[in-house]
Amino acid sequence: RQNDNTAETRERYISGLCAFLNLQISKGQYPALPAFTRDQKARNPLRRTRRNVQQFRVQLLEDIIDAAHISLATQLRVEYSAGARVSSLLQGCSLGDLDLSTMTLTFRDTKNGDDVPVALPTSMKPVLETYLQWRQVQVRRGTIGPGSDEPLFLHYRGRPYKPNGGAWGTQNKTAYNSAKRRALAVVGKRYDEAITAMRVTGDRSEVDRLLRLKSDDLKLLASITQHWLRHKFATDMGRKDLRAAMVQGGWRDPRSINGYLIVDAEFQRALVDERGAPATAART
Repeated sequence: RQNDNTAETRERYISGLCAFLNLQISKGQYPALPAFTRDQKARNPLRRTRRNVQQFRVQLLEDIIDAAHISLATQLRVEYSAGARVSSLLQGCSLGDLDLSTMTLTFRDTKNGDDVPVALPTSMKPVLETYLQWRQVQVRRGTIGPGSDEPLFLHYRGRPYKPNGGAWGTQNKTAYNSAKRRALAVVGKRYDEAITAMRVTGDRSEVDRLLRLKSDDLKLLASITQHWLRHKFATDMGRKDLRAAMVQGGWRDPRSINGYLIVDAEFQRALVDERGAPATAART
């Protein structure tokens, strides 16, 4: 199953398999774990596969959100704010796990087995209230039950997402890619209008700049996945408070979140300039 995958993917698979086997061993089904040849470097990589998250701007995400159905749009806002995995949203939280009075959402039985309560920005409360109104319509239609233990996030047709064990990728991927295609058209048109306006004024240097930005943004927008939002969260929050970022994102080990941190030369330069250097004085 793992022959064509990277060493990191193979190690994650083996770790999950070992967790299952250890549970069965504790129940007496197996005497001991089989011997696995493990790749220690791949088990704890210092850096994940490179992503251009340092170039990612919230405006590009907002363009996708504007082009998305309310169900997906709300999911994306929570993913950005909570640094959560898509699987946690679709399979790991129920209606009762959302508390609007404290603006907290608890993800149950996450990838490492922990329950992870996350804080949501208070500015999201109207968005969540609007989403819950739409969700209640689905309850009245009978596509989802009324109980607090029913899934919080629903398919755009009002049905809960079916568990798939991650075997076929992200379950909202079709909706997400459709929203991206619509966003690409909007962003491309926005650039074209700005470029046309600059051509009318004869500002050739600005036209060249906008053409370059258009090419970069469209390429980046086409590449953005929902998992990028977890990398972006780790980078932004980890800069300010690593412990808070670990709690919010559900990371137990600093090595795990370090793999998500994105190298940003401009941020590094700003820190060095802010710290400064010892003053020099003329000496004889």
